[in-house]
Amino acid sequence: MLDEMVYKKSAQLSETDQIIWKYIFLHKKEVANMTIQELANACHVSRTTVMRFTQKITLDGFSELKALLRLEEKQRPSFDGADVMNRISQQYQSVINDLQKRDFEPICRLISASSRIIGFGTGVIQNNVIRELKRLFIGSGEFIYTLDGKAEFEYLVHNLKQGDLMFIVSLSGETSYVAEHLEEIKMRDIPIISITQFEDNTLARYSTENIFIAAPHYHAYANKKDYPYVSMTVFYTVAEIIFLQYQLYKDKHGAEPCGKEMPSRLPGQDGPG
Repeated sequence: MLDEMVYKKSAQLSETDQIIWKYIFLHKKEVANMTIQELANACHVSRTTVMRFTQKITLDGFSELKALLRLEEKQRPSFDGADVMNRISQQYQSVINDLQKRDFEPICRLISASSRIIGFGTGVIQNNVIRELKRLFIGSGEFIYTLDGKAEFEYLVHNLKQGDLMFIVSLSGETSYVAEHLEEIKMRDIPIISITQFEDNTLARYSTENIFIAAPHYHAYANKKDYPYVSMTVFYTVAEIIFLQYQLYKDKHGAEPCGKEMPSRLPGQDGPG
């Protein structure tokens, strides 16, 4: 109930709102018995910020939020794997439908115009999505350099050059060491294509093109009913759709393969120190 209300308004929620929601989601029983000041203290925000969050998700105020949490606790169902499967399947279809409506021409033009494509994921799964993108593209003559970890990312930022294109995959779009270097990437006039979970985030704002993926939390663990589960499969689906859209673009425009320089490693990947 409350999860769906937040999901429907996820595009309007700020980073601070997401912090508040994450705390509520992980501590529903406790929050149901908290005062608004106690929740504000736990999230390191003001009472007004908490109140604004409740209003953004269409509640009248904090009292209604607590009432919903108590109602959910009373109505908590037993683990229903079939319901989770149904909701995740609907999510997959919704993402695919949204991507089918999207104009990928701007993204394809950026890929086609680049002489070097650099991919980076802010976590293990995100990095795996980049590696899948690399696997798909290399078969058609495009090479994507992949970066491993913070040190390589920070070193590469200082060595970007004209003709480079960056692919960045991040759930929140707020990874601190990435956010700290976005202004420099912008000043170097390097385009960014990003894939993020939430639309309103720092990475998306600095990106030339951003693909927003709604990835709601589910109660999918039979023995941990309060533990959040997020399906990441849709991120791999996005990678595949980008690849297929670019193949259609090449067929239509006769684009030459990009990423022509293909040494085994980027300069400096032997270790920036």
